[in-house]
Amino acid sequence: MAVPGTALYIPAVPPVREAVYRRRALAVGLGLAFAGVVAVAFVTWRGARERTSSELFDRRVQTALVTTLRELEPRGLELDPSDERRAGERTLTEAEVAALVPALRATLLGAGTFVYDPDCFYRAAPNRNEPYAWPEHPRGTWTSATNSDGAREDHELGARELDAFVLVAGDSQTEGMCDNADTFCTRLEAELATAGRPRIEVYDTGLSGYTFQNYVGVLRRHLDRAPAVFVTVFYGGNDFVEAVRLEHVLRREPQPPSPSGYDALLARAHAAAKSAFSQGVNQWLYFRAHPDEAAFAAAAARAACDEIAATCAERGIPWIAVYLPTPLELTRAPWRDLRARLRDELGLADEDERRIADLVDGLLASARERGATVVDLRPVLSVAEQRCFWSELHLDLDGHALVAKTLAPELLRALEHRTATEDAARDEHGGLAR
Repeated sequence: MAVPGTALYIPAVPPVREAVYRRRALAVGLGLAFAGVVAVAFVTWRGARERTSSELFDRRVQTALVTTLRELEPRGLELDPSDERRAGERTLTEAEVAALVPALRATLLGAGTFVYDPDCFYRAAPNRNEPYAWPEHPRGTWTSATNSDGAREDHELGARELDAFVLVAGDSQTEGMCDNADTFCTRLEAELATAGRPRIEVYDTGLSGYTFQNYVGVLRRHLDRAPAVFVTVFYGGNDFVEAVRLEHVLRREPQPPSPSGYDALLARAHAAAKSAFSQGVNQWLYFRAHPDEAAFAAAAARAACDEIAATCAERGIPWIAVYLPTPLELTRAPWRDLRARLRDELGLADEDERRIADLVDGLLASARERGATVVDLRPVLSVAEQRCFWSELHLDLDGHALVAKTLAPELLRALEHRTATEDAARDEHGGLAR
């Protein structure tokens, strides 16, 4: 006889009627089970249909808080003695990635958000289609959708004849809190078409949680598709702190322990900052508590620039390095007022902001020195007439449109340079052949 709650429970009955009762109990049990499945499916569907912007904000903030608390402890990552990878090889196994991002997978957008990738460590799951209620959106909703490659595209790569394939890497700002049609990548395609280049694919691989090492992996993963231009969109709100966490994992070493009272400060910051916690405040607090880690972050940024530049130079790929600031860096209201309030409530100082600004300037200098075309969006967004960001601090529709309009001339120049270089190489080869 089964124990209630562990299996189909069938009470003791007289032997003569036992079969009848069993059949009835089985029918009832199957009926209840079916009803339960239907109920769960309905609740799941309804939950997916009714996801709200506030729920998404909370999940992102909780994700940042959980991963921040975890990053202060040893992760227990040990090299497998049977692992034949060379010492220092910058790869992670699927098990190691699962140890790194379970909080993201569990709390960000729900199960099935990510899949393992040996180059990027993880990427978006394919063929997702998840709507979100979004009060600030003109339609009140937007949909997060991916193609079979996990990119934020409504079509498959290769579905149309192309003159050039432009690869874009970035984090959640590039991924977009909007429909695919409204991301700056898709809007860039429209800008290029208006300029007479309608057959350009601007491929959006942006993903929440990505940072410098992931951007390198994106380039590596798509080299066989021969990108004509590579665009990296560095984000000032969290790229540096996320790079530190990932760099320690790649080195199989724990991050430094937290100072006394740091966990309590994070909890207070989480309550005060809401979505701004994961879009800048967390990074300020981390480097204030661990000032030596700023140099570690700068080294990770330089290493990523080195690898991107070397790979692009080897393949003749123009590299455009874009810097997207967190709204907390902007000098206009309401972001200036939000920053001032958070500084007061959390005791942040000029030095905390200056430390991040120095990291940003060093990153852009590294990219520029290595031959990248650098596009700094700080002045553009500071003087924009529109807010350019949702209240939860991701680019809004106006922000995506402005980024696309700003990047279009640079992308056109890069494409023209690539074409001229290829033509010159063909002429030189032809001359030698003769």
